[in-house]
Amino acid sequence: KVFDGKPGTFGIVSGCVTGLVLVTPGSGYMDQTGAFMSALLGTPVIFFGLKLKKRMGYDDAMDAFGVHGVGGVVGGLLTGFFANDFITEDEHKTGAFYGRGVQV
Repeated sequence: KVFDGKPGTFGIVSGCVTGLVLVTPGSGYMDQTGAFMSALLGTPVIFFGLKLKKRMGYDDAMDAFGVHGVGGVVGGLLTGFFANDFITEDEHKTGAFYGRGVQV
C-alpha cells in the first residue's frame, strides 16, 4: 500500500511499462546510467500525472495517455540531459550533463 490502495497486477505492469516508455526515446543516445536516471526521475512525474487524471475526471481506463503520452514527452526531454557522446559517437549529440548545457 503506497498511497491509496493495495498493489495490484495492473499497477505493477503499468510501472514496468512506464520505465520502458521513459527510456525508449533515448535508447540510441544514452548509456545505462542515463537510462536508469531517466526512469528514476521520470516515474514520479508520470505518477503525479496519473493522479491529476483522476482529479480531472477524464476517462482513460488503461492509463494509456498518462503512461505513454506523458512518459514519452518526459523521456524525450530527459534524453536532452543524459545523451552521451560515447554512445552517439558525435560530440554534437551530447546531453546537458555531458558537456552541452548550452542546448538547455
